[in-house]
Amino acid sequence: MNSNATSAPDLGDCTGLVRSIALKLAPKVPDHIHIDDLVGEGYLGLVEAMRLFNPERQVLFTTYAFPRIRGRMIDYVHRECRGGLHRTCRLQEWLPASSRSPEHEAAVRE
Repeated sequence: MNSNATSAPDLGDCTGLVRSIALKLAPKVPDHIHIDDLVGEGYLGLVEAMRLFNPERQVLFTTYAFPRIRGRMIDYVHRECRGGLHRTCRLQEWLPASSRSPEHEAAVRE
């Protein structure tokens, strides 16, 4: 990682972060969701975090990126379960309470 921890690192520096988030989330999601799909969505969240990160706010990049990466993965699982292909998905059983709000539901549908 860069010597200045508040600056955005290179993409390759965060592969471990993305993978660790996916590994922690994987046991909580339905079986038809593959870890590689979670990792891929996590990379999209990482790229977004790198694009929007403002080092002048004096926040560690990993602190800023973590919820964006994890949120992107959760949104992916939510979309996959809402697609109707897998009726066994029970979102309320694995989604964290913060992701069950009506505002989050509306944002995922968009």
